[in-house]
Amino acid sequence: MIRIVLTVALATALLAVSLPAVDSARGDRTAASLDADLETVRDAAVGLVDEDDPTRDDVAGARRLVTVDVPHPSWTAATVERVTVRGQTDSSVSTLGYRLDSGRRSRLRLDVPLRTPNGPLVFTTPGAHRLALSLAWGDGDSSGGDGPTVVVRRES
Repeated sequence: MIRIVLTVALATALLAVSLPAVDSARGDRTAASLDADLETVRDAAVGLVDEDDPTRDDVAGARRLVTVDVPHPSWTAATVERVTVRGQTDSSVSTLGYRLDSGRRSRLRLDVPLRTPNGPLVFTTPGAHRLALSLAWGDGDSSGGDGPTVVVRRES
């Protein structure tokens, strides 16, 4: 009987010691996955500006489809609080970012002007979220503007 109690106590102690490492690895794995997805979005935006010509809103132009995969919480994936795509405003630059429930966060600034027509895109639910990136003049409307702007919309 004493052997069983000691075995259970030892197993419990080993589990308690290893859980922080598992939690850290889960956060690292989730962060690496989200970093890769956000770099794909950035590369698509930069590619549009560098390789394609902008058009007016009423003309179909260059477009890229990318997917941001928010993982389901599990033993191997941390819970994601949110993933955001923020367009450029008068007082801020375009950013892509995420925040994990552990408080860990990352923000990637873009060197190209980005616009999200209906405010920032925020993903809070696990799963694949498709984004459509297109290239337009200026702020993405028919008024023109002063250069190419990447317009990001949720693709349904």
